[in-house]
Amino acid sequence: MKLIVAALAIASLANGAAAATPLAAPAPAPCLTPAQVSDVVLFALPSALDAVAAKCRPSLPANAYLLNGGHALSERLAAESQRHWQGAMMAMKSLGDKKMPEGISADTARSLVRDVMTAELLKKVSPADCGRINEGAELLAPLPPENLGRLFALALDAMADGKKGSPRICR
Repeated sequence: MKLIVAALAIASLANGAAAATPLAAPAPAPCLTPAQVSDVVLFALPSALDAVAAKCRPSLPANAYLLNGGHALSERLAAESQRHWQGAMMAMKSLGDKKMPEGISADTARSLVRDVMTAELLKKVSPADCGRINEGAELLAPLPPENLGRLFALALDAMADGKKGSPRICR
């Protein structure tokens, strides 16, 4: 479950909706389509898995999935990660007005976004979470990438259900 929470943190990083003026009616909370959530997750998850495995290494037994099969999962997901970049970027833009600095290359932009997402995720992971994240990764590993993305979108929809500050799933 903590792996799902961690991936949902990735999906909500860009949640920077503009504040309404005091006299204006509040704007509806931004939302993401299930496809956008899937794109964010499938773009960021490979590097997030590797980073979490490195952070959790001291807290996990030597036979833990993240320390053994986890890298194979991240490599399998990485093979398709770039295909989800455009969708992930569109999702982040729909949640806020964050823009990339002018003049940077597409490769630099992808690396920057991936690194920021991973760093933000790692802030939320404590050693006490590592066992659950390891178990979650092992349970999710057999799923094809598209099912992983759809599962995270479903989990975000269920967990955010009306909670203030959580990205909504557009219907």
